[in-house]
Amino acid sequence: ESDLNRNTWTGLAIEKLMKSADTPIMDMVEEQMKKDEVEHNDKYHSIRRIRELCWYLCGSEKETFAYVERWISFNLVYPGLLTQTILLFRSIPGVGKNMFWDWIGNQLIGKDAYLSSGNPQAFFEKHSTAMEDMVMSLINEINFKVMKGQQDIIKTRATEAEIYFNPKNLPGKTKRNCCNMVMAMNGKNPPLEESQRRYCFIETTFSHRYKKDYFSNVASDMRSQVNQVIYYKFMKEEIACPYDYSFERNLPKTAFHKRRQAQGMCPIMKFCKYLMSQLNRAKEQGKTKCFCEQCNYSGKKDCRCIFGLTTKGADDVEMKRFYQEWKKWSVECGELGGQDSNKNHSSFKSLVASYQGNYKEVK
Repeated sequence: ESDLNRNTWTGLAIEKLMKSADTPIMDMVEEQMKKDEVEHNDKYHSIRRIRELCWYLCGSEKETFAYVERWISFNLVYPGLLTQTILLFRSIPGVGKNMFWDWIGNQLIGKDAYLSSGNPQAFFEKHSTAMEDMVMSLINEINFKVMKGQQDIIKTRATEAEIYFNPKNLPGKTKRNCCNMVMAMNGKNPPLEESQRRYCFIETTFSHRYKKDYFSNVASDMRSQVNQVIYYKFMKEEIACPYDYSFERNLPKTAFHKRRQAQGMCPIMKFCKYLMSQLNRAKEQGKTKCFCEQCNYSGKKDCRCIFGLTTKGADDVEMKRFYQEWKKWSVECGELGGQDSNKNHSSFKSLVASYQGNYKEVK
């Protein structure tokens, strides 16, 4: 029988614990959940700190947190199936990335099916077989240089159904790809392009890092076998990620994602978004004049200072007012070093005209 067809999977570590005849774990779990239901009106109360740590790692973003818990649930309910996306966490050191994912990997999935390493060669060296038969891996301390040089390999490992392993001085072999990847980094932004839809890039919060005894309490919760089983039951029964869930199509728009989009926006469109926010604020405050205090904005009609941009009939006086606002904004925010603020009125008018078609996206 070929390596591709041989089934070497022995099951999740947490399922082995639940079935162990030596440990009456399920009776203890049932007792704990009933107690929490009575005392806290929440049968999953005992794992609240573990889930809270995940919440912080997800940047305290509701949509991202829900996505990551589905991602975990999928790995526990359908171990060996690919999500075809990669979770990439960036933070300062000491916020619990390793603590959380090593607990998921070692205690729930199993040490024989989980790989965690800060050495990129263990994952990407051409003769490495470390990821063979792994269900999950944590690539720790990954950096810009490694990601830039290994983009093709990373994409292959995230999406391909089969992987060719080429061990040194041994025959090569093709194995089923069962490994979903989590990455962690402490450095600068990774080399990601807008077209790379396989990554869920998450910037973690770190307020919990300074809470007294926080990590010791979480570690105590994690060591409890009862809590391990309760967390597994929560993922399987409450989150219950469906088999056909598309992680690629449902990637959350994290704070990083939104910031990256803003960074790639042309200065004129950034300026227009700024003006729109000022105009909306004026509407909310019930003002009868636009923020520039020069036009005849009445609250019923659009401000000509802004919408003159897309109106071919906008007169020269209105465009000059718009230009003055642009000049002030460009200097204050240092956009492009403030150099665009030095444009004269005539060249600015041409610049505005070149972006008229794109301006509809801003509205």
